[in-house]
Parts: sequence; structure tokens; C-alpha cells
Amino acid sequence: MSDSKVRVGRDPTVRTAAERYAVGLDESVALQRLWQGRARLVSNARLVCFLAFLTVVWLAFGTRSLDPAWIAVTAIGFVGLVIAHDRLLRREQRASRMRRFFEDGLARLEDRWIGRGDPGDRYREPGHPYADDLDVFGRGSLFELLATTRTAPGSDQLARWLKEPADPETIRQRQAAVIELVPRLDLRLEMALAGDESGSTLQQTALESWASAPAAALPRWVLPLALAATSLSLTGIGLWIFTGSGPIPALLALLVQGLIALALRARVTRVLAAAETPVQSLSRTASLLGCFESERFDSTRLAELRRELDTTGRPPSGELDALRRLVDRRDARRNQFFAPIAALLMWGTHVALALEGWRARCGPRLSVWVAAAGEIEAVPAEAERIHRAFADAMRRQPPPAY
Repeated sequence: MSDSKVRVGRDPTVRTAAERYAVGLDESVALQRLWQGRARLVSNARLVCFLAFLTVVWLAFGTRSLDPAWIAVTAIGFVGLVIAHDRLLRREQRASRMRRFFEDGLARLEDRWIGRGDPGDRYREPGHPYADDLDVFGRGSLFELLATTRTAPGSDQLARWLKEPADPETIRQRQAAVIELVPRLDLRLEMALAGDESGSTLQQTALESWASAPAAALPRWVLPLALAATSLSLTGIGLWIFTGSGPIPALLALLVQGLIALALRARVTRVLAAAETPVQSLSRTASLLGCFESERFDSTRLAELRRELDTTGRPPSGELDALRRLVDRRDARRNQFFAPIAALLMWGTHVALALEGWRARCGPRLSVWVAAAGEIEAVPAEAERIHRAFADAMRRQPPPAY
């Protein structure tokens, strides 16, 4: 059994949706128990290793009866166990989310779904011609039944589909996409597990506004100049440490770098301040696109969405992860221990240049990727409705005997 996928979506012996969800639930519960047990063992081992570390420190420095090198051995062992425990906890959390996915699927099929999901009250519009009469939103509504979405664009897209009319061709394409995803439980599970909870619509709007704004006026010569200044400073420090040339070359190099950084400070500050955007809200969007990028589809709309992702020569999930890493690097300057190193390397200038490069390359495409991710997430929600309809039909008419 894999910790990344539950294979019931392709098991030929499992025929009905209820059976597939039940098998998946059993497997995910077993996975969760497995990782819980391993995490508990590693946690206990970590405690023992920490006590061993304290004992070795006392023996090495208190009684001087043990080689101090054993301190490094126990310290490395403790760090390794901390890393292993963190990974096991993440696997346990993933298994828990898998269990929730199958529990929710069974709840929908067995009419136990009311109160478990998102009622979508924020989408209610006074005076809408049919939303209130047909219980489209609210507790026990159609939206709560269908809304497996966890991003703001996905929920917004599903709400639009329920509130707004579409032309017949669009409806047929949407239906074909839904029907194609109905049997692909593996893919729908991976999409449900993708990333963390997304940000709000306001956060997404702020992020898209930043990405689509005109690039800041950082001339092209700034990049080679910043690279040259940083290289010069590191060379001066290296000569001082390894050749005994004295501090003068290093101080002169740092002075030149400081003057360049001071001249660019106003522009760099504007770029970094403008990038104060909620990029963490893109975590789930990037994961959703990652699930979709490696797939091939027959239905027209899903194939079109897949083609829209091939725009920069690099997968959109990779581009969004690159943006998140750049913002993490920008924030690293605020760490009091790293701040001196950041100043030495002109860290802020290099990050600002990289952010503007990303925005020039990907900014115009961000809104397209976010919209595509929203529609990608909304389609499986409609697939759940098909499963529910099949289950209702099976309850009304038992399957023929073979």
C-alpha cells in the first residue's frame, strides 16, 4: 500500500462508487494507524537520544571519562530523529486527509453530508431568481453537497456554475469533462490532498494585482553590477582569510558594495515592499496544477485547460513554487542572525531583481493559472454529483443478477 496514492480508482473488482469509497476508507485508516505508530516510536527514540546526549555531555565535560567526539554523534542522531519524526507526522496528516476524503464521499452517498461542508452563504444574492427557492446555498444546500473545493477560485467557479446560465455548447463541454473525471478517483483524491488551505478571494486579488502591475524600473545593468559587487566583496574576504593579505582589500570591496547598495536602495525597497503579497495562498493552487500537468485528457474543456498551462516553457506549479521561494528569501533578511550575511551579499538587491524577473516572465499568466486551477477544482465537485445520482439510482433499482 502506498502512502501517496490509494489505488481503488483503478481496481477492476470494485464496481460501485460506494464500494470504491469504502475500500479507500479502509486503506487510508490503515495508513493513518501505520504512520501514527511509527511516529510514536520515533518520538520515544528521540527522547532517549536526547537523554543520551545529556549523558554524553556530562561524561565528556563533567567527568572527562568520554571522548567529546561522542557529543557530535548523539547530536547528529537527535537531529536525524527530529527530521524523521516531522516527515512521519506529515505522512500521518496526509493519511488523515485521505480518510476525510473517503468519509465525506460516503457521507454524500448515504445522505449524511448536511453540516459537514461549506454552506456557501457568502454567495447568496437577495433577489436571485431561483437560488433561495432551490436551496442553492445555505445549510443542506446544493452547494454544500457539491463543494469539495478548498481554494477561493474553485469555490467561486462552482458558485458561478450554479447561479449563472451558460450556452448549450459550454454545458456539453462541462458535462463531458465531468464524465471523464467520474471514474478517475486516483486523480480526484490527489487533487483533494493537494497543498494546504488556500487564501481568501481578497488575497488572491491582491496577488494577481501585484503580478500584473508594470515592472519596476530596475535597469538591466543593475544585475551584472550587483553580481560584480558581491563577488568582489567575497573575493576580498577570501583573500583576507586564506592569503593573509590583510583587511584593506576586503574593506575597500565592502565600501564599493555599500555605495552601490545605497544608490539602489530606494528602487530595491519599492520592489520588495510591493511583493508583500500573500504568496502562501498559492500553495494549494500550485499543487493542484501539479496534479493536472502530468495528465492527458480526451474531453475538449479539460484538454483546453491543460494546454493553457504550457505557456512559459516551465510547469506553472514550478513557477509558483519559485515565487514562494523568492518571497521566503526576501523574508530571510528579517532574521537577526542572517541579517549581517544578507547585508554582506546584497541579498535584498538580488532578491528584488529575481522577483522582477519572475513578474516579467509569469505575471501576465498568473491570473490564467489561478482561473484554470479554480475550474480544475470545480469539475470534480460536479463529478461527485454524478456519483450521488448513480447511488440514488442504485437504491431505487437493484442491479441485475449475473
